[in-house]
Amino acid sequence: MRFSQVDWLPHEIEAVYQVVANEWQSRKELQIYLDHLQLPAGQGDRQSS
Repeated sequence: MRFSQVDWLPHEIEAVYQVVANEWQSRKELQIYLDHLQLPAGQGDRQSS
């Protein structure tokens, strides 16, 4: 793939992919948090009383 005539394209692609990567990272962190909340008592960091 050649970008000689459209020098702006690689930067634009990089910017779009960065936004997508940030969104996926946020979703991943949210899913980890939700999974932690749904753990039964006594598992993970939760203490069973």
